[in-house]
Amino acid sequence: MIVVSDTSVITALMQVEPSELLNQLYHEVLIPEAVRDELLPSHPVLPPFLRCEPVSDGREVHRLITELDRGEAEAIVLANF
Repeated sequence: MIVVSDTSVITALMQVEPSELLNQLYHEVLIPEAVRDELLPSHPVLPPFLRCEPVSDGREVHRLITELDRGEAEAIVLANF
């Protein structure tokens, strides 16, 4: 199973410490670069099960940014690869 996440789920779990729950359930969670960039100021060391992947369809990201923030837009596009 491929799992893609945006920032809010990971941040919430890291604040209460059970971020390993994602690792136990899925072993690997894909995040786009924008999500990584949103996480790093608050969490300078990210869990190793988070794998950052670039988004290939920049035009779709720009279309979605009119309604979503960049992390959410990139996560949606990454999930639809």
